[in-house]
Amino acid sequence: MKTCEMGLGCWGLGGDAYGQITEDSSKEILNVAQSEGTRFFDTSPSYGFGLSETRLGSFLTSKRDKLIATKVGLNPHTGTEMPFDLSEKGMRLSLAQSLQRLRVDALSLVQIHSPPLDVLEHFPNLIADLDRIRSEGTVVDWGISLRNPSHVKFFSKLFPWVSYQVNFSLIDQRAMPIFENLSLNKSKIIARTPLNFGFLTENFNMEAAKRDAFSHLSKWSMSQLEVWQKSADSMKKVAREWDMKIQHLALRFVLDSGIADIMIPGVMSTTELKENLLALKAPQLESWQISRLRDIYEDIEKDFRITTPFEYKLRGH
Repeated sequence: MKTCEMGLGCWGLGGDAYGQITEDSSKEILNVAQSEGTRFFDTSPSYGFGLSETRLGSFLTSKRDKLIATKVGLNPHTGTEMPFDLSEKGMRLSLAQSLQRLRVDALSLVQIHSPPLDVLEHFPNLIADLDRIRSEGTVVDWGISLRNPSHVKFFSKLFPWVSYQVNFSLIDQRAMPIFENLSLNKSKIIARTPLNFGFLTENFNMEAAKRDAFSHLSKWSMSQLEVWQKSADSMKKVAREWDMKIQHLALRFVLDSGIADIMIPGVMSTTELKENLLALKAPQLESWQISRLRDIYEDIEKDFRITTPFEYKLRGH
């Protein structure tokens, strides 16, 4: 079974995803993550209109032993319209801005950010543009961050991505059978949202998140939030039965499932970060436990649905 490491998802550091966050709090989180040996940091220009990248660039004292993965394609936005631009001009502008904010000479890993399945209809030169930009040295490697895990079957045929990023958690196991039955050679699998936007934590307050204008959950329908809450409650019963904290169970499931190479939970405080790090010291889940969690999810999945409020708005073509 492959070994999975824990990185840090930095969407929250932009201050427009899970509530506002101060400069000092962001710096403290990054300092603790750095001191605890975190090596992989995932960000995007769309997180806080570049603020997440800026904070990473400012606060990580040494970048040589770390991999900062950013993204391109999905432009900064508010509301539910997702302005998407994968034209050569749009990508070059975005990459230049990321280089400046992250204070690096080259971007180690850039991921195409949640592209639609008809991306080549709108940007027919995309593959040639990716090869050209990489040959110039601005980007070392290209990965892809998928909006839906099932999209891997389509995008894996377009380009030799070095990594695939997908949602994967106890209550969103859609990626598991897909990657178990699909050979992607040496490509890495990056698991985002292992705590499912906070639902898989002890004291998550769904109502407060829904009211917070600086939380992306405020844009989701109440029916969708209730589906996630009901699903999380089912897994919390198992956590109590096994005498585990729900976030430890959630993180251990992703770590021990054999699917992901890197897991990137996000945090909004050093308390949350340290709690996540404790999961690394918790006992590995046994095969029967993984099987039971998969069986529970199969029951959940009968009613499971994701009704996203976000819609693409294509630019640059």
